[in-house]
Amino acid sequence: MHIHSGIQSVIDAIHDHIAIVDEHGTITAVNKAWETFGHENGQTGSTIGSNYLAVLHNDQDQDLLRSLVRVLEGASEQEMTLYPCHSPKEDRWFRMLIEPVQFNLNEKGAIIIHQNKTTEIRAKGKLRAVLESMTDAFFSIDDQWRFVYVNAEAETLLEQRREHLIGHNLWDVFPEAVQEIFYEQYYAAMEKRVISRFEAYHQPLDTWFDVVAYPNEEGGLSVYFHNINERKEAEKKLQLYAYRDDLTGLPNRRELFRKIDEHIDAGKTFAVLFIDLNGFKQINDMHGHDKGDDLLIRVGGRLKQMLDSSCWVGRLGGDEFLILTGDSSKKEINTLLEQLTAAFAKPFHLDDHTSFSISASIGISWYPLNGTNATELVSMADTAMYEAKKRRETTTVFYHPDMHQKIERKLTLEKDLSGDLREAGLSFVLQPQMNMETNQITGAEVLSRWNHPVYGFIEPGEFIAVAEESGQMLKLSSFMFCELFIEMKKWISSYQFQPHISFNVRRA
Repeated sequence: MHIHSGIQSVIDAIHDHIAIVDEHGTITAVNKAWETFGHENGQTGSTIGSNYLAVLHNDQDQDLLRSLVRVLEGASEQEMTLYPCHSPKEDRWFRMLIEPVQFNLNEKGAIIIHQNKTTEIRAKGKLRAVLESMTDAFFSIDDQWRFVYVNAEAETLLEQRREHLIGHNLWDVFPEAVQEIFYEQYYAAMEKRVISRFEAYHQPLDTWFDVVAYPNEEGGLSVYFHNINERKEAEKKLQLYAYRDDLTGLPNRRELFRKIDEHIDAGKTFAVLFIDLNGFKQINDMHGHDKGDDLLIRVGGRLKQMLDSSCWVGRLGGDEFLILTGDSSKKEINTLLEQLTAAFAKPFHLDDHTSFSISASIGISWYPLNGTNATELVSMADTAMYEAKKRRETTTVFYHPDMHQKIERKLTLEKDLSGDLREAGLSFVLQPQMNMETNQITGAEVLSRWNHPVYGFIEPGEFIAVAEESGQMLKLSSFMFCELFIEMKKWISSYQFQPHISFNVRRA
């Protein structure tokens, strides 16, 4: 069998070592690279006319021999893994590729290609050193999901020796991962040949991993990963702090509003209880903020202890607490209110020498009767709480729409009392004081009046109470004195009228 000169020119141009053998294993052609390598290394038996089966047999290369025999007997392409072919001067590694070839109808054989992989192996040796020294865990898998390489850090994190992994299927070694995000992400990277980065929890190892999977040139994946348990724990703590009250450890306003939204989304019928402690400011002022803080902690603890698992209690801020019930009936809420009243009837012991008895004002709103969102429900409960605040003992009041109008009216009056009182419509009238014997006017009593631009005439008892509660009483009294003195000056100047004027002044 002769090789066409054109084919010989082609194989001579290839740097790999190439030989062509007939169906008996006899070498019928070689390229220059094969011939040069054989001459330099004293392989006289690998020349044209030599039987390559015999050469492999004599060299005891049984794996290579079996591969060549299978191809000559009709098997498809056989590619061998790396094998050493060292010389006295250096260590060398080659890979042999055997492909069947049909010369004509009656003649067949095989093409043998030896590829020098020494440079590549040396580079991989350096790469291996890098992979072993880096802090990230690393493994590579082939396109059949078999482990090809595992570094030391991966052994540690996966709690597996590399010899127990290499050559084994990933999903066979870690079957639980099939039900986790690892399966989905690795398959996407493998099939679509895209980089996949994700975080996932592997339950058998009780570990969170940050993972990056890269498709590699061999058709498999190169996977870098590291343990992020500490980061996840830190994130969990940060989230806990974001939704917890620093002082009591109870849910804070943000968490309570989130839970209310969850209840609404679930279609539950529930109640919001707004709790304000009566007289807490006086305790703070008299005993100091440390005692006040201790009292708040005790109140929060008692509320949490008395509630069942269907209820949530949290602190809105200051001396305000909020209770969110589960799916509840009016009867169940009334029972809860009785328990709250009993809870505040007992003193709160801070230490062996300090205890406080404190009552609470409690306002209640209902979903969906009194609001459609968390802000409305809390606002309505707050409004009802202010109605309860009018009494000193622990009192509970359910929200009614009329209350909102009263609160709006009160807030408007407070705002107007803080502004220009004359523009707001405040004035005074004089009630004459008579001497019944002489039937003469002896003096007058000053009476405050308010003709409000929106609400019209307002009873003195109402606006004086608002002025007292909002701290505007001194301003109101001063205004009335000034208005009176201006009028008296006119009376004296024009009429020489100098009556006795009296004021009703409330005790501070």
